[in-house]
Amino acid sequence: DKPPQPAIPYKFIFIVLVGMTSISANGLTTSFTITQFHEYGNGSDTDFYKLYDYEDSDSSHHGIGRNITLLRRNFLSNAEKASLIMVVPIGAILSFFPLASCYKKFGFSRTFVFCLVLSSITSATLPLVSNAQLYSLAIIVRIIQGVSFGAFLPVIAKVGSYLSIEDFTMTTVLLFSYLQFSALLLFPLAGILCFTNLGWHAVHYFFAGWTLFVTFVFIVYHYSEGFQRTLRQGRLFEIFYGTMAEHCSSSILTFHLPYLSIYQDLSFWGTMVGAFGYFTAMQMSLQYIPLFLNKVVSLSIITTGFLSALPRLLGFSISVAAALKVLPLP
Repeated sequence: DKPPQPAIPYKFIFIVLVGMTSISANGLTTSFTITQFHEYGNGSDTDFYKLYDYEDSDSSHHGIGRNITLLRRNFLSNAEKASLIMVVPIGAILSFFPLASCYKKFGFSRTFVFCLVLSSITSATLPLVSNAQLYSLAIIVRIIQGVSFGAFLPVIAKVGSYLSIEDFTMTTVLLFSYLQFSALLLFPLAGILCFTNLGWHAVHYFFAGWTLFVTFVFIVYHYSEGFQRTLRQGRLFEIFYGTMAEHCSSSILTFHLPYLSIYQDLSFWGTMVGAFGYFTAMQMSLQYIPLFLNKVVSLSIITTGFLSALPRLLGFSISVAAALKVLPLP
């Protein structure tokens, strides 16, 4: 007989969603704050470094030679600024398989906490290395920051262990909306912080601190007695139905996926092409809309923040409407 399905831990799912939103917000901070790089008086004193040089002047017609002190300010070029935005997906791609192995070996909670802490540390480090002198180090920090995005696959696997097919649709929509939520949270708040005397550095420090707070809340809830009891009740469901869970399904059930048949199916490739186009457009809008609105359209930094969040709100609304079948397919 089918064992009773465990109660769905909505609080746990909500905390996980907030955690993924925080990780995504840390990754998007540079996409917004890069508009304020090299802006004097806005927390940007460390955006450049000073290089003093000495030069002998040619003053032979006066009969006097002088030493002239030259001060060069070294800034990041536009190409270097763009690369700071682009390299995050490299870390995300490289991290998927290693983090999946960590999930299987160490469990979900440790893997997720690791990603949260890594995202927080790298976000707090970026203002210290985002200048021309430490550009290579800034690139490395951004790639490492992208590693934390690999937490999403363990999140889907863990949450899926509690849900039926009927419940999974809407929950997946919410979990996949962490990009939308992060933009809704980040862009308006970043615009306000950049407008104040705190400067763009405060954006990174604020979200780094927020992520550590979410990490603490997750640890406290995950190891609470109530959640552990829910976890034990759900173990039987996980064993019988082979959902991906910590240390469980791989040792009991073996799945043989028909990879060749999947790759020969045109609907699979159609889905892949559609997903590639959708996520490419979404990433382009997330990463470059603030730069376009502030530098090309010349909007104020606060207006830029609120307008950058507007497309994400509309996108989330359409996703929810599709999940509820409010928008019927033809």
